[in-house]
Amino acid sequence: MRLSVLFAVILPEAVLASTNDVLRTTAEINAFYRTDSSECRAFDISGAVLNTTDSTFTLEDETGRIWLGYHYGHGLSPADRANVKGKAYLSPAKEPMSALTQVRILGKTKAKPPTDIDLALINDPKNDLLPVRIVGKVIDIQPDETDVRYQILLLKSGATRLPLFVKMDNLPAAATLIDATIRATGTFNRSIRGVRKYSGAYVSGDRIEVIAKAPDDPFDVPQLERTRYMSPEEVIAIDKRKISGETLATWAPFRLMILADDGRIVNVKLSSVQTLPEPGDCIDIVGYPETDLFRINLMNARWRMSPQQHSPPVHRDEVPQEADIAAILCASNGTLQITDSFHGRLLRFRGIVRTMPTAEGPERRFSVDSRSSKVVVDISTHPEAASKIEIGSEIEITGRCLIETGEWSPCNIFPRASSFAIVIRSADDIRIIRTPPWWTPGRFLCSIAILLVVLTAIVLWNLSLHIIVRRRTQAMLREQIEKDRSKQRVIERTHLAYELHDALSQNLTGVALELKTASKAMDHNTQTALQHIKRADHVLRACREELRNCLWDLRNDPMGISSLSDAVRMTIAPHLGDTELTLDFSMPHTHLPDNTVHTILRIVRELTANAVRHGKATRLEIIGRVDKRRILTVTVRDNGCGFDPETAPGPPEGHFGLHGIRERLATFDGKLQIESSSEGTVASATVNLNTSKEPQNEKNSSPDRR
Repeated sequence: MRLSVLFAVILPEAVLASTNDVLRTTAEINAFYRTDSSECRAFDISGAVLNTTDSTFTLEDETGRIWLGYHYGHGLSPADRANVKGKAYLSPAKEPMSALTQVRILGKTKAKPPTDIDLALINDPKNDLLPVRIVGKVIDIQPDETDVRYQILLLKSGATRLPLFVKMDNLPAAATLIDATIRATGTFNRSIRGVRKYSGAYVSGDRIEVIAKAPDDPFDVPQLERTRYMSPEEVIAIDKRKISGETLATWAPFRLMILADDGRIVNVKLSSVQTLPEPGDCIDIVGYPETDLFRINLMNARWRMSPQQHSPPVHRDEVPQEADIAAILCASNGTLQITDSFHGRLLRFRGIVRTMPTAEGPERRFSVDSRSSKVVVDISTHPEAASKIEIGSEIEITGRCLIETGEWSPCNIFPRASSFAIVIRSADDIRIIRTPPWWTPGRFLCSIAILLVVLTAIVLWNLSLHIIVRRRTQAMLREQIEKDRSKQRVIERTHLAYELHDALSQNLTGVALELKTASKAMDHNTQTALQHIKRADHVLRACREELRNCLWDLRNDPMGISSLSDAVRMTIAPHLGDTELTLDFSMPHTHLPDNTVHTILRIVRELTANAVRHGKATRLEIIGRVDKRRILTVTVRDNGCGFDPETAPGPPEGHFGLHGIRERLATFDGKLQIESSSEGTVASATVNLNTSKEPQNEKNSSPDRR
């Protein structure tokens, strides 16, 4: 169906599964659509196909009709009897939607003939989606802006007007259809299922037949009656009428005002693009009457130069009336009101130009201030007049007064005058009285704007310089930081090499000596040899543990963690096991030198490993504080079995932990204190931050540690 958005989609099975009872008739589906339900209902219906398009069809059963869409390669045709299965649901915008899962042709049935319906009776719910045949006169033809394949024919029968959508392939020459009476066969729709949600009834035509050609002379119609006291419905029901008179004014789009020979002023809207007559031309107009309740106007009209002789045009002798705009726009009590009696009068007034004409669209209008009243001037048919004016000019304007009102409709039973404008007859109707002074408010604002632009440019230039300087400073800072990091890495690796040399190289030498002594004692004293081998084994185990710690230090970077507590937690995690940990460090390690942080982490790791491995502790508390003298104290408290610090095994037995801690603290003028009992151990290490030293770099230490 033309203009249709396909409501039929193929939904995923997960969506289609949310159903209740199956809908068996079109009436049940239509009733479901009238609910506000958010569920998806399955349907299984059979019926006769009334009409089809490329992607939609109408199905009728004994309960009613329904419109469906589909995406299948096989099509349906009228007179098919089909079974349709699918899901019905409402979109988020509460529009009826369907997803077909099966379309099966059951056979053929007798095609339903179109029903002959009068246009005045067609808009009935029982006719929705029904094949119909209608008769009407074509009063207008327009292209369909939403689907270029279609043309819209406006049909008229009495007071009823109905659009007929026809594919251009099925349409005879459009020029021959205006004023022709046609018979159209198609499908009646009470509303459009597509982008136009509330556009009313229409017929989607399959074919048309001209039953009465347009008259050879379109102007051979009766004159427009001067009957008064007609209702709007009666006016609209009048067929095409003619009126002759003098053109008073023209404006866009395709509008004109004439003074009829009988003295009436009639507004006219042309039906298509035509060259507008000039003011003063005597013309004949034919069109369809409509009313705004103030006068009868002609719509869907066309014009020609009148072949008959008329009285001399009124504009030759008419004297413009000096206008008091306030009298037109305001009532006696000061409220805004447009006096319709001024419509069509030739007025003259002065004013100050406040806006320039719009450059786009058919209407070109500008506004002037006249005695504190705003007046709109229409120059749409004489755009060259815009070259005469500029904002601030004082001008004199002569033109026709145009009181624009809305057309009558059932919902607009008393249309009011909506706007007031002066329509000029030629560019000469605008006369410049005084050009604006050089120093106008506009130029003043322009000067201020230029100054603001200059100041903004200066500010932006300064900001850009500031940004450039900041970026270069940041780049230099990043470069310096990278250099410092590289230097720190060299220092750390040198320190690590120093530790490996002292902790591993010398100990491995000791292991070699022990094994050599054990080899010599093996022949004459097996017990002594075993003691030396056992001592070598202890030393090797200690070396392995030391090597594991060194590898941990190389593969992890606790210096990159902002919190010293997090760095400690990451360092001791491999040694902690199931031990409960309480951790409290009151300073971030960014306040400490990196070598100091490294030393603290090694000490805490060694004390933690001892408490867990040897003390069998189940609860551990680690506290770090810095006092006012910049003395850093790290305390490790556990609930282990304790030990005697005086008799604890040392390097000769392969235990280097406490000895290594004391050597590290010596670099910082620090010391280690241990208090131990059967209820636990408290180890406190102090570091003097005022005298902390960087370890020797690789260049200085390498010759002595070879």
